[in-house]
Amino acid sequence: MSADASPSFEVSTIKPTKPDEQRRYLIWNGRRMETVNTTLSFLISFAYGMHTKQIIGLPPWADTEKFDITGQPDLEGRPSDKQLKGMVQKMLAERYKLAFHNDKKELSVYVLSVTKTGEKLTKDDSDPNGLPGLFFQAGPEN
Repeated sequence: MSADASPSFEVSTIKPTKPDEQRRYLIWNGRRMETVNTTLSFLISFAYGMHTKQIIGLPPWADTEKFDITGQPDLEGRPSDKQLKGMVQKMLAERYKLAFHNDKKELSVYVLSVTKTGEKLTKDDSDPNGLPGLFFQAGPEN
């Protein structure tokens, strides 16, 4: 997909997650984005690059109701991370009627630092235009 393209979802489907679903993920599969077992607050967090604690004013169900979403872009090719987030932003505005404003709020943070033994993380430069790894698995909620 062209770097200056501004894709939207040509087609998107939002369905409630099956009650017994344990998996949780957001992936790009062929020409489709797929999410399983995702909340509205997670989608907002992903689309805007925010921590869920930075999002306020959502209805109570935004953290508890879970959805499976599939969407296909209106343009050919694979979107970049920025383009995919823009597509999700447009879907949230259209399907959930999301409106927002920016504000400042103090939050706790963690500091990562290099120890005397050196760095332990390495950067993966194999595909600089590719989407980040968004695979994760959540255990049972307590």
